[in-house]
Amino acid sequence: ALMLKVSNTLQLKDFMETNNAVILGSEPKFVENMKLITSKEGLHFDIYADGSITRSGSEDSEVASYTYYDKYEEAHELGKWEIKVNNVRYKNGKEEKPKTGDYEVRYSPIYEADIYYAKIPGKMHLINIKKKPLNYKKDDLLISYFHNSNREYVDIGAFASFIGALAEVSYDDVVLNGFTNADGIGNPSKTHVNGVYGDLRYFNKSKVKKKLLITSPEFDESRQNNLIDALYKFGYKGMASYKYGDENDKLVHHGKHVKGHKNHLHIQGYDLNHIKK
Repeated sequence: ALMLKVSNTLQLKDFMETNNAVILGSEPKFVENMKLITSKEGLHFDIYADGSITRSGSEDSEVASYTYYDKYEEAHELGKWEIKVNNVRYKNGKEEKPKTGDYEVRYSPIYEADIYYAKIPGKMHLINIKKKPLNYKKDDLLISYFHNSNREYVDIGAFASFIGALAEVSYDDVVLNGFTNADGIGNPSKTHVNGVYGDLRYFNKSKVKKKLLITSPEFDESRQNNLIDALYKFGYKGMASYKYGDENDKLVHHGKHVKGHKNHLHIQGYDLNHIKK
């Protein structure tokens, strides 16, 4: 397996030449992140090009790390992220106040109403993927996204699936509109609880990262379906989207027509058993 050789003093230029790989971004931030986490034991995810994912390590770990194995079985070490543990989980939000049990309430400008999130037993294991983004390139492999939201957190397992899909397509214009926020509620949405489901911008044929309606003639149907098929392969079995086409009768792969999703794709239907221990 290929192991990326990193030290606190190794210059990024030397790192690139040593490993023939690039962690994109500023050198100071990269070195600073490595100093914070090199001494901690962690939970590890191995992500394989065939769609399978395995997990090893303790549930009580403070750090999550990820390795992607390409179709040639070459290992790509993608880095480590600090885990934030929340000692509660939530059901999807509703506009009706729960009759029993504890809950959190947040005002949503989308629905112009208070949204109630019922608490359920369990824990969240979240990482911040905006503060420390993943931008990895080696040869034809690119695992990268542009984060465009204050919902900076994602479930550690969901991120492994997201990584697998990004690696499959290796696109350089994936725009992420966020999974959830630090409390795991995901306000102002109802369905971004626990950091499992996220939003993506639709692809533009010109490969620019600007906002786009799926009904626009610039919508890149082919590349969109490629990414969706990759997400399905790595555990996301459903998509909330919007009908498009000349007759407004087309849907993206694995898609469901849902009001309010003309300007973004909502990835959902996550298979919690996709990752094997």
